[in-house]
Parts: sequence; structure tokens; C-alpha cells
Amino acid sequence: MFACNLKPRCALQASNSGTIRIEKIVELIRGARWGIHDLSDLRDGPHEAPHFNMPLEYGLFFGALRFGGKTHRDKSSLLLVRDVDAFRRTCSNLGGVDPVAHAGDPHEAIKAVRDWVKTEMRQEADKIDFFAAMRDRYDRFAVFLARFCVENSETPDGLSFNDYCEIVSQWLIRDNAAR
Repeated sequence: MFACNLKPRCALQASNSGTIRIEKIVELIRGARWGIHDLSDLRDGPHEAPHFNMPLEYGLFFGALRFGGKTHRDKSSLLLVRDVDAFRRTCSNLGGVDPVAHAGDPHEAIKAVRDWVKTEMRQEADKIDFFAAMRDRYDRFAVFLARFCVENSETPDGLSFNDYCEIVSQWLIRDNAAR
């Protein structure tokens, strides 16, 4: 998202415990024209508990598009999945939806998001890098992030959403200057 000059939004960006997370999500959806929903953590094995939060969030976005009135008619979403067949088994009511599978590969997810954003941006689409450039930047950032976390006694999963966004933003500024 950052590499496409867009700022991701997430309920985790606000840590007010007095607000129920679903209310934060509803407000984000209300103000968003675009939504990226990654349902790759759908589990359909016999000993795995499925995670229904992302399908619920996609459903809210879908509902806003269908029932939200004029202000929501231009909403567009990208639905990412790890495996299309697993998606079809676990979300059979969404049979007419065309998800994009990434097989758990970050490069494939980057390509899916980049291609979707490029089609949505229309007039500013020429400002979006080609996939190979984004893939290479992601790989450089992944090395940087691993080193940053070691140097700061952190783990990537331990970073808050806001800290992660700040690290990405600052790294992109430095990387752009170096290009």
C-alpha cells in the first residue's frame, strides 16, 4: 500500500479500549472507498478452528457497497485468499466472487494488490511501479526490518500497527532518496 502512495487503515491504529473493535471497523469501512480483505487464514481442516473476523469484515464492506446509499456505490474491494478451492469450501455463499490467490507468498500478494490498485487509481496509475520494482523493494525492506528488529530487541509480529507503518514510511523515504 505504501509503495502505491496509499496509507493502510486498520482498527489496530487506535488503541482506545473504550471502543469496541467492530465499531472501529465499521467507521473505517464507512470512510473507505477501497478495501483489501485477506481471507488467507480461513482454516478448513478437521482440527483447525476457523477465523471468521476477516470474512465478517468483508461482509460489512460488501453490505456497505450494496446497501449504503450513494456515498458507498463507488466502493471497490480486493479479496485475497491463500487457496481458491479452500475459499470456495469455507465461504460457499460467495460463489460469484472472484478472489485472487497468493498461496501464502508475499510476492504474489504484492502483485495482486499492486495490479488491483493500478486499475483503481486510473489517472494516477502511471505513478505505480512495475511489480518487479515493488518485489525488489519489498525484499530490501524485509532485510532492513529483520535487522531493525534485532537491533531494537523486537520482532516483526511484536510491532504495533502504528510503529510498523512509521517504520515502512521512513524506510520508503530513505529508499526513494537513494534511488
